[in-house]
Amino acid sequence: MTLVRPWRYKIPAMATELQEIERKMNELAREYAETKDPAVKAELEKLSHRHSKLEIEFAVGVLTDALARCREEDLRNAKVFVALEFLDSFVTEEWAV
Repeated sequence: MTLVRPWRYKIPAMATELQEIERKMNELAREYAETKDPAVKAELEKLSHRHSKLEIEFAVGVLTDALARCREEDLRNAKVFVALEFLDSFVTEEWAV
């Protein structure tokens, strides 16, 4: 029986969307630096929030996929460690281990 791993298919699309948002944010930042247009600033802030949310979803997706495959494969790789380090910055409480 093959397990369905939806995150495995979402991760590349999310990475592409993150890159596109970053490209658009760079364009808007240059435009705002030149014009100081409040509408451009508002759009930049909106994209920044979307980018942050997508980064969290991406990191969780990487870990979800790793969890689904960890019994079959050794998943101690850079992608998993980067996702863990990224999400660690959001942890507010220390747990006794």
